[in-house]
Amino acid sequence: MDAPTEAQQLALENIYEAACRWLGRRSNEVRLETATRPEMSGDLLQHFGEEMWRLYREPAKRLGYNATYFRELLEDRGPVETAVFLAGAPGHHEGLTTLYELGALNLSVEALILRDPWCHYFEPKTLAAARKKLAALGYSE
Repeated sequence: MDAPTEAQQLALENIYEAACRWLGRRSNEVRLETATRPEMSGDLLQHFGEEMWRLYREPAKRLGYNATYFRELLEDRGPVETAVFLAGAPGHHEGLTTLYELGALNLSVEALILRDPWCHYFEPKTLAAARKKLAALGYSE
């Protein structure tokens, strides 16, 4: 089965959120079983890790921004868990705010996981949170 397109994924996220509202529960209390994601492994996981480290190195090199906390998260949690933690959390983390101020939201974890092929490996609620944060800052690709 092919992964859903971005439009299909957005439709799934909207249905998911509507179902949560209808049930009177927060979205983190209801799990949409049909939206399970394939797991990243092997070369794909390695490539994602390289992309996440690029998000650390490039702002430092180009903009003089050393995201120490982001580096610590990558070292402690690994690339996938770091992405879920930062992109899926409510509110803007300090790194996202700094990248916004530097005009470099394209170098955010949120922007990365919304791109193909990475968007197929994250849960709808994580993608929705990332999309919402970026939209609030006026960013779209």
